[in-house]
Amino acid sequence: LTLTWEAPEDPTGLVEYQIFMDDEQMGTTTELTYAFNVTVGQHDVAVKAVFAECERAEHVHVCILPAVENLSYNLVGNTALISWDEIEGIEQYEITVNGQMSIISDVTYTSMVEDGLTTVTVEPASESCYTLKSEIEICYCKPVENLRFVELDADGMLHFQWDGSSNDSYYEVSCNGADAQTVYSSDAVFAAEVGTNTISVVAYSNFGCNSDPVSLTQNVCAGVEGFDYSFEGALVTITWNGDAESYKVMIDNDWLLPETVETPSYTTNLEGSHFIEVTPDYGDACVA
Repeated sequence: LTLTWEAPEDPTGLVEYQIFMDDEQMGTTTELTYAFNVTVGQHDVAVKAVFAECERAEHVHVCILPAVENLSYNLVGNTALISWDEIEGIEQYEITVNGQMSIISDVTYTSMVEDGLTTVTVEPASESCYTLKSEIEICYCKPVENLRFVELDADGMLHFQWDGSSNDSYYEVSCNGADAQTVYSSDAVFAAEVGTNTISVVAYSNFGCNSDPVSLTQNVCAGVEGFDYSFEGALVTITWNGDAESYKVMIDNDWLLPETVETPSYTTNLEGSHFIEVTPDYGDACVA
């Protein structure tokens, strides 16, 4: 606490000022201010001007209210429930969230928080007493958005991408319950398994907290089986087993000119040696 006062109208012969709290002298000064520590409660503070031949005293009453205790928060999504212990005799509290102040009559307060750090201060509300503030910082990490399946490549790898926050430091990504891998970009690749493949992404903030997980399921169907072919001259018939809606037939890795058939067979004219690939199309049910 810093105490200030005005000099006497006639400072002739002024030696010093003596400062007292609750009838006990704390110190002396020749300045017009004095800083000292004060405990919670009611106090009487006096300043005595000491002259060469006399003394003059001025008194002031000081009231200090304690800080709230156990200031804490609980996050549900981006909603923070802030709470603290009640102070006996205090009817209202002043709470400030990122510079926005409110006066409330409860010991709980709910506020939306932004991605990153949110500063919260709470103090007893009083017009006649000094108050001590309590402060916490709420760390909220926004979950990733637009988690999406990109492709199943020719090597049987599933590719996923997502949109992160500028406050994200890295991501922990897992697939089908396996140990998570740490990635520093907004994409990940996993070996596909026939059946349900579930990816989970957790963002970790530069400020030291992490987000709730975001998950996505992608079904993978088995490729064709019983692949065979027969030919009569240059006319080649390729057959396979499968129950897909349709099949994409690609010759010599030419993805620009694939052909789609609805039955598990394909006939074309070919000469020489060729690489033929058949990919089943199950529609929205799964990828293969």
